[in-house]
Amino acid sequence: ADCRVIHLNTLGGLSNTALTDITLPDAFKTWEAPPKEGEEEKEGGEGEKDEEILATYKCPVNFEPTMVSVDLKSIQPSRLTPAGPPRLVIAGPPAGGKGTQCEYIKEKYGVVHLSTGDMLRAAVAAETEVGLQAKACMEAGELVGDDIITNIVLDRLKEEDCKEKGWLLDGFPRTEAQAESLMAATADPDSGILPPDAFVVLDVPSEILVERVVGRRSDPETGKIYHMTFNPPETEEIADRLVQRADDTEEAIVVRIDTFQKNMEGILGKFDERIVFKVDGSGDKAGIGENVLGGIEKLLNPPKKLANLLFMVASNNNKFPEAEAPPAIEEGGEGEGEVGEEKKEPED
Repeated sequence: ADCRVIHLNTLGGLSNTALTDITLPDAFKTWEAPPKEGEEEKEGGEGEKDEEILATYKCPVNFEPTMVSVDLKSIQPSRLTPAGPPRLVIAGPPAGGKGTQCEYIKEKYGVVHLSTGDMLRAAVAAETEVGLQAKACMEAGELVGDDIITNIVLDRLKEEDCKEKGWLLDGFPRTEAQAESLMAATADPDSGILPPDAFVVLDVPSEILVERVVGRRSDPETGKIYHMTFNPPETEEIADRLVQRADDTEEAIVVRIDTFQKNMEGILGKFDERIVFKVDGSGDKAGIGENVLGGIEKLLNPPKKLANLLFMVASNNNKFPEAEAPPAIEEGGEGEGEVGEEKKEPED
């Protein structure tokens, strides 16, 4: 049979469907290639061959209705996680600018900002079961264990405001064990906790982090944070009373950065890699914010795509003599692609 390729845009409105059957519309059952215009006639050789092929393609062709199957999963992306308000995680090294980006995220999505330190203090003040356990550890001068921290976080995620508005985890998980416990809870349908939609990782070179930390100072009277280079104090009086945290030294920050990077390797391995994306955190705050919000938005609301597909259909009206085969167009020849526009490759 005489086969031709027809270039169609026919997938508007189709989504979240695999192996959808499509019938070619009636308009494509009869087809006639238009004559070429604006080209000078070639003399002899390949030119005659091209004209012969073009004349052949001017013949009207009646197409049989043809069914084709299309795997739309590879064409139209869908949200990877269950529907609902945003569920987000953000991580970054010390002085990585995480606090600023959390403000941008809260402003755009209205999610509940959950800081590990704030949740720990709230649980202790409320004297919940895990809060009392954490209080006992702190009074004994011990670090609060992963299991206690995790239970505090999971209890908080089950509260109504998190379910209604969505949540942003800031500073959790900090260890591989915490990450494993979080994802185990989201995989349990009885937990009432849905999996995160996006995991943002701020990536900042170590030398920039060191510069940010060693110049950081705090005002003991107001609690305001300054930086001697990037955000200096307004007056000499304020400058004279500023203090530096004991761990805001180059030696201390290098150790903290190394610990963060080692922990992140194990943490990210517990999450679906498709929801994890890194953002360069070394530029200006607004530019970083645009990249963070843009990455989150692509995961929450994947951009729609128009699919340009090539459908092969068979003719039931072969005009060639029975003993002759239709002339072929050789790849790379001068006549390649000169019959209409049907030979174009589909765009992404």
